[in-house]
Amino acid sequence: AGSQGTGQLLRLALLFVLGTQVARSENLFRPVFRWSEQIIWSCLEYEPLQPTTCKTRGIEPVYYQAEPEWTETLGSNGVPLAHDTSGTGEDGDGNTGSNRACTSDTKTSVFCPSLVDGDGKTDAGCVCTGACTSVGTFPPECFDVIYALEDTWTTVGVYVWHDPDQRPDIGSARVYKDNNHNGEFIKASEIVGFGELDLRGTLSQCAWDHEQRVDNPSLVETCRVANVTFGVLEAPGYGLAQITYIRGPSQGGYIRREIAISGMWESVDTALKEIQYRPDANLNSNRLRSAVYMSNTFATKPFEKMIISISVNPNPSSNTDDPVSGPWVVQGNLTQLVHVIDVNDPPTIKHPRDAYVVPEDCVADPNSVDPACNFGQFFAYEGTSNAIELQGVVIDDPDLYEYCPSVLPECARLDVLVRAFKGSVGLNTRSNLNSYTISGDDGSGRAGQGFTAYMSDANKAIKVLFYRVELQNLLGTPESSVLYYNTQGADREFVSVIVSDQGFNGAAGASESNSIEIEVTIVAMNDPPDLVSLQVEFSAFEDVEAKIEGVSVSDPDLNEQVTSALATKDWMGFASNSVFINQMQITMKLVYGVLKLEYRRNLNIISTATTTYMTITYLRYGHDVCRVNSLPGDVEGLEPYFPASVARPVQSYSKLCMYDNVGSANCRTGTEDTCNCNQDGTCDLEAKVVLHLNRSLSIASFRVALSLAINSRDRTCGGMPVYAKPNNFTTGKMCDTDSDCFEVAQQCVPGVTCMCCANVSYACSTDADCTNLDAGSSCGCTPGGSGTCGPYFTDEGLSQGKTTDLVLVPTRTTQLYGTACTYQGPSSQQCRSAAYAAAGTNLAKVVDLLAPSALGTKEA
Repeated sequence: AGSQGTGQLLRLALLFVLGTQVARSENLFRPVFRWSEQIIWSCLEYEPLQPTTCKTRGIEPVYYQAEPEWTETLGSNGVPLAHDTSGTGEDGDGNTGSNRACTSDTKTSVFCPSLVDGDGKTDAGCVCTGACTSVGTFPPECFDVIYALEDTWTTVGVYVWHDPDQRPDIGSARVYKDNNHNGEFIKASEIVGFGELDLRGTLSQCAWDHEQRVDNPSLVETCRVANVTFGVLEAPGYGLAQITYIRGPSQGGYIRREIAISGMWESVDTALKEIQYRPDANLNSNRLRSAVYMSNTFATKPFEKMIISISVNPNPSSNTDDPVSGPWVVQGNLTQLVHVIDVNDPPTIKHPRDAYVVPEDCVADPNSVDPACNFGQFFAYEGTSNAIELQGVVIDDPDLYEYCPSVLPECARLDVLVRAFKGSVGLNTRSNLNSYTISGDDGSGRAGQGFTAYMSDANKAIKVLFYRVELQNLLGTPESSVLYYNTQGADREFVSVIVSDQGFNGAAGASESNSIEIEVTIVAMNDPPDLVSLQVEFSAFEDVEAKIEGVSVSDPDLNEQVTSALATKDWMGFASNSVFINQMQITMKLVYGVLKLEYRRNLNIISTATTTYMTITYLRYGHDVCRVNSLPGDVEGLEPYFPASVARPVQSYSKLCMYDNVGSANCRTGTEDTCNCNQDGTCDLEAKVVLHLNRSLSIASFRVALSLAINSRDRTCGGMPVYAKPNNFTTGKMCDTDSDCFEVAQQCVPGVTCMCCANVSYACSTDADCTNLDAGSSCGCTPGGSGTCGPYFTDEGLSQGKTTDLVLVPTRTTQLYGTACTYQGPSSQQCRSAAYAAAGTNLAKVVDLLAPSALGTKEA
């Protein structure tokens, strides 16, 4: 090594960079390139603030080569020799710097069991030289080869020694500094074409103009980062290095990238060992040879070449650390190939929701009852077989065709499985698919549509997926797996798309897969009840009570707990309808006889043959029902809520009620103004008032108007109570519509941020946690806002008469002051009235009208 002949030829090769001869100053630093060990790991996660530092790496190294062992034997110029005989010529064997490869095939490396000395590496025994074949339009060359991993930062690991044959005053080959020459500056640069170079994460400080480069491929950009400290500071400034990144120009499909480091020898040498390389996204050596992905360069430059040069400043009086302006004299170059190990990237699936835009009408009107504004992107109705179209699924794979020749650009197939969890799903087309069926016997869902296909054909097949809740032939039958099934409770429905690349690429040969789930809302439909009578005809005897037995009723969805934005806006959100949720209404009627019931528990009587009942009460305990008690008799207050078709003036309760004093002196015929309306309960003590309406009169419009009028009063987010005077404040935010509650819709966290409304400093999980503070106190208040919470005080300074008892019977007459708060518990996203008027009553005196001992009624 270092002798005439082959070694001299290598030296000459090192004196050329891209065809340009380098004039070397023989009396200055003379570099000899060396390689550190290479251990390449896959990186699962990088440090957020240090983008080139791996936080979580793979279990085992992907590639490893040891650093050469330096022997005690001296070469021809007195430099210790490195002898590597550990290799066999296979990938990863031997020490770093002992493998070479051809530009036509960087994957196949050739082991060179040669001696390495200060003058370079000999070619003796290396079969790479002269064995490279001509492929494409690039010359068949043989270079040293190092390794990198796709999409991963890898340390280059090249450093330099000084050849003391040209500088005998510097006694060490490892250290280029002494008292006489430590003031000389050195520059090291590395150039690549298909990746990035970085040193200690400083590349992130550069902002490149990508748009301008598209318009101007010859653009050259320079980014100089702050001085970085390397090595041991034996003198002020000796450990500083200047780092400069140079980008451009774009050359035939790739961009020249360079990092230049200048400073004292020790700092440059240390920095050189730390330079990291990462190939461009999804790039590897196999991809570089692909006509599919690299059409601009696969025939001219299907390899990554790294050029490293070492320069010095020959004039100590003009020392500079500017890596661009110099003056610099190149003293040595190294050209080496970078074989980028390919990694199988998983296929990607574009989810339809990523492109979904809420309709403009829904944005303009948050209270819209249009189904498209309430059920999401994809929805179907319970118990139907109509197909809905699921559009927007697109499959891609960044490296599926890396191994495909130019004559067959699609040579690998994807494996695709589409299935619905409960319903059924069909494909857009079956052309060019190799289909198979996945049964649903494993409980993972219904039978699926599986196939293998080229990516273009696979995308045609899933361009539109046709989803049905049920097939027509199974609709409504006991064999149906979705009978009475909907997703507006605890259940869900989705269509899954699973894609596998089957492992046709990647060095490991392992398949990668990906999947998405497309949520489908199955809208709950009201299924009819089932009325059954075991007898076709019943017999009874004159003047003798008879039992009608064998009649039963059932309802498949009566007890469903439905969460529906549309139903909430349409009817469930009204306080007056809250009593009817999960309730069944039964009407019984006779022509001649009367009805009586033996079992009357938990019944709400809506009407008898003569009377219809309405109850005015609170939604949440503590509300002052007296605030709406006068509405039944307030014609002006009710008139806006009557339908436009009703003649004006409208009638008040006093003209439509059942009288309780008919036949008395004040109400002999029932037409006198002094007749009294029959009414039960009080608004203050019982907080419940029952109205008796005369069924023989036109009362339907009045019932609707009264419910709407009360629903419009004292509306808060969550329907929180407004307390009786003089403390007629509330814990909820006042509102007109649900949209007023959007800002408080972020509910508090039970046991953490949810507090008792009676004491806003007391954490709670449920209302039961607050009952010891105040009767009916809710859990879910948070400090701050327009509401008022406890603890309460009798003075504005909140220092006297502290209490949490606000709701008392009879009503508290003392003025209290509390703490600002907002209710953010369950239902806080709904704007609801604190009181309501609903049809029917559970008042015992009314229910007992149907008792066996009572007179009964013809209709109930």
